[in-house]
Amino acid sequence: AVGGAGGNFVMAVGDGDTGNGGHVSITAGLTSDVGSKAGFVSIAGGVSSADSESGSVGGRVQIQGGDSSASGADTSGDGGSILLTAGSAVGASGGSVQLMTGASKSGSSGDITVLTSDSGSHGVSGGFSVTTGSARRNDTGSISLATGQSTYAD
Repeated sequence: AVGGAGGNFVMAVGDGDTGNGGHVSITAGLTSDVGSKAGFVSIAGGVSSADSESGSVGGRVQIQGGDSSASGADTSGDGGSILLTAGSAVGASGGSVQLMTGASKSGSSGDITVLTSDSGSHGVSGGFSVTTGSARRNDTGSISLATGQSTYAD
């Protein structure tokens, strides 16, 4: 928009009061053409292009599992999980999962923070696990933690 705010796009499905709530599914197109790629799904936050000394912030992308307000001894009240899974393959390598922070031309790059929330009064806090897959004939995958190099020069 010129001279005003951009519009919103809201997509919602129905609630369930005696059954499950509605599902949202976004699926890209397949291909059976050799050498072609199936479609992809892209979700991106908005770009902020305002030049301002007070700063401007690009749009956030938030993925959140559903909350559960159920309580009581006869209720399974877990919150919804988030599962990121790359595609599998038959004759080549499976897809990768990459988490990468944003770069900066003049400031610091973004951080990655992984944490579990505090427990309730009768539980334990969530665990943290990093595990590589098993291998049938070759070595298993490795786990590597390293910091980058400082390239500052006078």
